[in-house]
Amino acid sequence: MISDGAQNLSRKIYNYLFLNDKNRNPAFGMSCAYCTGMTISDKRLLRHLLTAVLIKLVLLSLLWWLFIRDSHVSVDPNIVGNRFGVPTSTQGASK
Repeated sequence: MISDGAQNLSRKIYNYLFLNDKNRNPAFGMSCAYCTGMTISDKRLLRHLLTAVLIKLVLLSLLWWLFIRDSHVSVDPNIVGNRFGVPTSTQGASK
């Protein structure tokens, strides 16, 4: 059972995070970046960070497409079963 003090503290935290400010995002409890108080340097930093993340995602996707997409690994169930100490059947049905 939760004590009254803990319930009051959790209620205060919830109210602070989700109910105090009208510009807060209810999902995260943070101020909306586009709604309040962003300076030009903040917007530029946000733009640079988003650009860097998008470039990294594009490069990772390109590398995956070029080198990993066509790689296939064959798996022998008997070898895997022996490795983990589990007996395997050739019919595929569990007994």
